[in-house]
Amino acid sequence: MFTDMATKGAVKVLEETEASIGCGLRAQMSGIGFMPSAAWLGTDLPSLRPDVKTVIDPYTGEILMAFPAIKVDVVVLHALEADDYGNVAINNNTAIDLELAAVAKTVIVTYERRVPELFKSADRLIIPSPVPNVLVHAPRGAWPTSCYPDYPMDGAAILDYMDACSAGNFEGYIGRAGQTNI
Repeated sequence: MFTDMATKGAVKVLEETEASIGCGLRAQMSGIGFMPSAAWLGTDLPSLRPDVKTVIDPYTGEILMAFPAIKVDVVVLHALEADDYGNVAINNNTAIDLELAAVAKTVIVTYERRVPELFKSADRLIIPSPVPNVLVHAPRGAWPTSCYPDYPMDGAAILDYMDACSAGNFEGYIGRAGQTNI
């Protein structure tokens, strides 16, 4: 549905890469307006983003890209567990979860199961209370994507979703998905 909405202009598309997102979040975490990086140099990506400028490194004279800080109003993350104190446990495959939690004004965390108390372990990270503002119990809330180690990605469901969207039957897919034991 994203491609359809973007094509219709209902969603504004802003070109990003892992490097530009990482730099933008780091700038926001640092409380500065931009983060310099060598990413995107020599590519056509800057032509798609007039807000990404070049700067000169005052120490080396090297030209760098200046990625603007990314302000985040709301982030929704999915976790394995939440405890009675408001702490949440996510697995170690975090991507940018921690950075998003650090910069967002509101952090909503859906979680698989509630436990009395979380303990740190080698196979997960803890986002401590009071970082999450809202906790929502949502078993299988990451489906049809995965929530390691609880369940794998459901490739058949993703293909079904893609087929329904391509056929213009998103509403029908939602109706079917709502009737299954997700």
